[in-house]
Amino acid sequence: MNESKVKFIKDDAITFKYAKGKSSETGKEFHAFHEIIYFMGGKAKFISENVQIDLKPNTLIVIPCETYHQMQITGSQNHYHRCVFHFLEIPDLKYLIDQSASHTLLIEMDQELKFLFQRMITLTEQEHSGTTNSVIMHAVLSLLLNEIATKNYTNIETSVTNTLS
Repeated sequence: MNESKVKFIKDDAITFKYAKGKSSETGKEFHAFHEIIYFMGGKAKFISENVQIDLKPNTLIVIPCETYHQMQITGSQNHYHRCVFHFLEIPDLKYLIDQSASHTLLIEMDQELKFLFQRMITLTEQEHSGTTNSVIMHAVLSLLLNEIATKNYTNIETSVTNTLS
């Protein structure tokens, strides 16, 4: 028997979710915030208006705001394992957001990126004040966006050959 687990850390601008098991999201999504998904395990496809691609575990997906997309679980819901950042336009991070989240990216996780998400997972397990969680979450998101912005990752909308007809 597999256990479902969902843990959140939230403030006014950022939400972090760590989850194992069934997703509450179904169908196409379109929202007014940016989204970064760390697909940790299971079987799933990422679908956007131009791309449909099978995901491998340890894949990071950067999705700009107001972009249609869908995670289609193709295996057992019980094995679906992920971390998700939702964030608004944060004035102090505008440059990094513009550099890292202006188009859809599919990224193979490296040790630096995994470390940042592990820090957030650990934070969901610890008892801290809301202010402490918020400060750490903003710092981790800043570091994550910086990592994405400083590396030349490819826009999957224009590079993936597994496109929809």
